[in-house]
Amino acid sequence: MKTAVEVVKEGIEYLAGSGLSEPELNSQWLLASVLGLKRLEIIAGPDLPVEKSRISVYRKLLKQRAGNVPLSYVTGFHDFMGIELEVCPGVFIPRPETEELVEKILQFIGKKSVRILDFGTGSGCIAVALASALFSCKITAVDSSAKALAVAKKNALKHNLSKKMIFLKAGSVKDVPGTFHLIVSNPPYIPVCVIKGLDAEVRAEPRKAIDGGKDGLKWIKRIVMEAPLKLRPAGALFMEIGADQKQKIEPLFSGKPWRKVEFIKDYNNRYRFVKGQVTAVVSE
Repeated sequence: MKTAVEVVKEGIEYLAGSGLSEPELNSQWLLASVLGLKRLEIIAGPDLPVEKSRISVYRKLLKQRAGNVPLSYVTGFHDFMGIELEVCPGVFIPRPETEELVEKILQFIGKKSVRILDFGTGSGCIAVALASALFSCKITAVDSSAKALAVAKKNALKHNLSKKMIFLKAGSVKDVPGTFHLIVSNPPYIPVCVIKGLDAEVRAEPRKAIDGGKDGLKWIKRIVMEAPLKLRPAGALFMEIGADQKQKIEPLFSGKPWRKVEFIKDYNNRYRFVKGQVTAVVSE
């Protein structure tokens, strides 16, 4: 019977031969997925025996990964801020920058009791992470994709957070009932002309989750326009944005009802987030 270290070595050679970057990391994650273990357990247990039937499954996953199927789609899960989330083709895979967005939001909220709208929830990563961290909150997770909402519901249920969350299918902020202390969104913001040049793995993800229209601002403009209709007095909008979009987005927040508009840098010193507060609720 082969050991874990031998099986991982086989995977490294196969993935490296396909030109995939980080073959060792990918091989470890795939074997961990097959064995129902954590990646660190694979590293810590090099002599762990692996049955032939498991190796057969592992090799099938290697083939998928070598074909540029995203790792999270192959394994069926993604780690987001230490929370294991289910993901699948047709649902956007969370990125590290979005973890930073959640950190900024938590710093802003502190210990307050809040009502939050997560617009474009996808896998539910932001909503689940916030619900997990906040003692008192009610989060409305919204998406236009029924498939994404089904996955978000599963993730909330898996982590016993369903009581804090409401799920709603909608295509615009203004169509969501109620008002909120906070609206958060990671909208599509990639210009359509750029998409065809992206890595094959990114292009394997749902097009409408990344397509920001001609200038990348289609959804950002709509959210900035509609958010004041749904924010309570002094409520805030947090959004993730493209690293080169700050100058184009600044004019969208000029004048009433926006105040205290702040563009926030990520850990790579790039402006990747924007926060804007309103003076009062705006009637439609």
